[in-house]
Order: sequence, then structure tokens, then C-alpha cells
Amino acid sequence: MDLKRPENNGGFFIFDLGQTVLGEDPDDPQKGLLFYYAYDIYVPVDIRHVLDDLNTMPFKARVRADNEILVTLPAWDWNLLRNRDALAAKLKDHEIGGIDDAHYKYKTGEYGEMETRKWANHVLQFPKDHVLKSSPIYKDAGPDEVLEIKLVDIEYKDSRLGSAAITDYYAKWTVVCVHKKSRKKGKSDTVAEMSDAAKHLQKIGKLNLGGGSNNDMNTG
Repeated sequence: MDLKRPENNGGFFIFDLGQTVLGEDPDDPQKGLLFYYAYDIYVPVDIRHVLDDLNTMPFKARVRADNEILVTLPAWDWNLLRNRDALAAKLKDHEIGGIDDAHYKYKTGEYGEMETRKWANHVLQFPKDHVLKSSPIYKDAGPDEVLEIKLVDIEYKDSRLGSAAITDYYAKWTVVCVHKKSRKKGKSDTVAEMSDAAKHLQKIGKLNLGGGSNNDMNTG
């Protein structure tokens, strides 16, 4: 991954958060809190994949190796798979015919089981000296070090596109680096800029905050 140029990562956007994310101290999990070096990972997503199956999260990430994150996303663009009639209204017969043929072979398993082809796996490889973890900031990380997802929705209007409001969605994951020395939380430290992680720790009874703000418009 290119950690200096967030845009240079094949559709994923990686942001270095520095030593700002508050998490559990593995040497003192009952009371200890540390500030970890961390990264945020963003990728644009189509929320309709979630609406198709409310029991299955279609955007997933976990630590695959010390310096690797495995991200699983829907392999198909939603419109190209599920919006066939709208496409047909815009395309020539031979063009929609190519899409129909691909749909038929996908659903009949001609080139592989549909369930297997439904997903695309992406390996995000960080520098070799990195040791990445999710468990210090996510209590449900489990042995696979699953990353907690947040769906960030950005609503805006653009007069060039008409008057209707538009909402873009991003899947966001945070991962911490345990290979770098973490800093103990002191009494004078503030955690406003770490509100996501801090609120998570407050929810599981590890931190008691009197206030703070969260500027993310997230749905998860």
C-alpha cells in the first residue's frame, strides 16, 4: 500500500491517523488504555448491497497476516447485475445481449459457483515491518482480528446534477499498529479527535467520557 498517497491504492483510500487512537492495553486489559498508531481504510460502496440482504454484511475486512488486511466486497457492480431493465432502456440490443449472457452464465454456474463469484477479495499489503491488529479497539475482533465497519454517508447537492440530494456511502475500517511503541493515556490527554474509538470503549465500560463530538455521519 502507498501510505503517503492515499489515492494510489487501487480504489481504496488509506489515511495515517498517527498515534491518536485509544484502545486497550493487552498487558492490562481491565484498566489500561493506550494511544495506538493507526490507519483508516475507506472504500466507496453501494448501500443497495446491504438492503438486498439485511442479515449479511457485504463489506468485510480482517487481518490476514501481520502486515496484510483482507477486504471482501461484492464482485458485481449493483446496477450491472440487478438493474437490467434500466440498462436495456439505454443500450442497443447486442449490448444488453452481452449482459444477459453474462448473467445467465453467472446464475447457472458455468464459470464457477455463483456464491463464489459473488465476492471479490482484496489484499491490502502494508510495509513488512507492520504488525496490524483490530482487537485493541474492537471487542468483537475475535481470533481472525475482524475489523469493525462504519458506514459513512455523505449527503450533498450539486446544481449541475439537478436539485435532488445525493448520498454517497463509504465503508470505513480502522486498524492499529502494535509494532510501534504505544503511549499510555495520561490524565491530561483529551480524546475528542478519537471519538469513535473512545465511544466504543465507553460502551463496553472501559472509559467514562463526559462529552465530546463526532463529526462522522456514520450509520453503523
